[in-house]
This record gives sequence, structure tokens and C-alpha cells, in this order.
Amino acid sequence: MRVLLRQWKAKHEGKGSMVTHQESVCPDNACQEIVDQKFAAIRELRESTEERRRNLVRRKRGKLAS
Repeated sequence: MRVLLRQWKAKHEGKGSMVTHQESVCPDNACQEIVDQKFAAIRELRESTEERRRNLVRRKRGKLAS
């Protein structure tokens, strides 16, 4: 079971649709550490995928320019 820590609303990328964000935590510190590790792994995977995608675009642009 997770406990709601805070909730806020914001527009996606400063415009368009309103998005509701929720931040929750585990009541147990050991549980929260496990969740934090999983979120860190997901974040690293997403960042590496985005970096790989940016590099592909740069290479394609470089080939088109030459």
C-alpha cells in the first residue's frame, strides 16, 4: 500500500491539456528503497533511449548535409 504524498495539476509542457501529477511513498523505508531503485532503472533506460534517438537523428542529418 502506498501513501499519497502530494498532488498537483499542470499543463503538459506548459500548454495544452491539464495533467494531474501524484507523488506517493511507501509507509515502510525498505519498500520505498526498492521502489526508488526500480524508478531509477526505468529513468536510466528512458534517458539512454532518448540519447540513442538523438544520436541517430544527428547522424542522419550529417549524412544528408554531406
